[in-house]
Amino acid sequence: MASFSQEQTLHGKPLPFPITHRILNTNFRIGTTKHAKRISEIAVNQSLSFEIRLEALESLRQWNHPSVFDRVTWNLRPHTETRERNIGPWVRKDLLATFSEFLDQGNKPAQPSLERAMTAIAQILIDHDLIDERTAEKGIHREEIPVAARIQFLRHLIENKSLSIAVAESLLSDPEPQIQAVSAAALVETENELGWGYFERSITSTNTDAIQHSLSELAHIDSERRTRLLNAALERAAMSAFPKHAWLDLYEISVGLPESKLALSNFLKSQLEGNELGIAALSIEGGDPGKGASLFQHHPAQCLRCHQVGGFGGSAGPDLSKVGKALNRQEILESLLIPNKRIAPGFETTTLDLSDGEVISGIVQLETDQDLILRMVDRSIQTVSKHQISHRNSQQSSMPPMGGVLSRQELRDLVSYLANQK
Repeated sequence: MASFSQEQTLHGKPLPFPITHRILNTNFRIGTTKHAKRISEIAVNQSLSFEIRLEALESLRQWNHPSVFDRVTWNLRPHTETRERNIGPWVRKDLLATFSEFLDQGNKPAQPSLERAMTAIAQILIDHDLIDERTAEKGIHREEIPVAARIQFLRHLIENKSLSIAVAESLLSDPEPQIQAVSAAALVETENELGWGYFERSITSTNTDAIQHSLSELAHIDSERRTRLLNAALERAAMSAFPKHAWLDLYEISVGLPESKLALSNFLKSQLEGNELGIAALSIEGGDPGKGASLFQHHPAQCLRCHQVGGFGGSAGPDLSKVGKALNRQEILESLLIPNKRIAPGFETTTLDLSDGEVISGIVQLETDQDLILRMVDRSIQTVSKHQISHRNSQQSSMPPMGGVLSRQELRDLVSYLANQK
């Protein structure tokens, strides 16, 4: 299967995505430098679909840190310790050629997919020491490069203590709030007053993006000055004078600070009293739909295995392609946190206590006078005679509560993604 990566057509036509996906996964799992090279050759091949080229890049991005779940079946399938990790020399030429191609304005696919691809390439270049400081600095200043990739180059320089004060100061004027905030944090670490000045302006602004990114960076800075900024923001939030989209960010940075305990308590009492979701209600607004899409497609929670969006995904749960039209944001969040509260017709899980002591659960596909036909969790079909059933309990969702699986930030991103499905 792995060697088929060099066969890009079948009877003169491109290989179907499921076949190419399995070819990529086989090379990924074998894990030698030779197989990494085969994957990079798929990534650079412009005659292939962008979808499969992106999957090749995602495989290389995860090369040194593979998930314990299989990338095709999503079954638990840990990798061996014999993976060859020094793949840089084997993939460098293909990656740089692919990155250069994507910078060409005339060859840009849909923007979200392009951002994922270029961000994956940036991460691979950094992880495998394929980029020098000068090239990384140039990448930061190229505004046509997706901001996520520019941030990776910027953090790479910061971690290697290679970001100059002059460059950091210049980036405070960058059009992207995240670039500004990361640069300001780097300046604060050098006790540069321009960094604090930036945070004081952004936290009191009405620019939600600037506020969220600033709070994210301030979370890693321990300072009395930071505490004063946060307490003032909590006081404004209590009076509804702070953007709702940043409430969760403000809560998460403040919750562990003894100096902010009173201000935080006043904020929560003012804004969340009476909301049955409690603290979880902070996840209603302010998410990133792009990150939510990635969670839906790639998180070990395996949303895509049970639900479809746009015709792609499983059928064990309801189709979510238009969920944003049927439910508002709070209702979407409730469905994630309390699955049994609102169950789509035809997707209730029925639990059967059988006369021999066995307990089974599934979704009823057909019921006759004599039998129940269930679709089980593994998608198999099981017929149960009603004479075997001693007790029947219906109206349960097969989906576990996501509050124990996803963080509040992840829930917020997923809500934002699903709310856009109309």
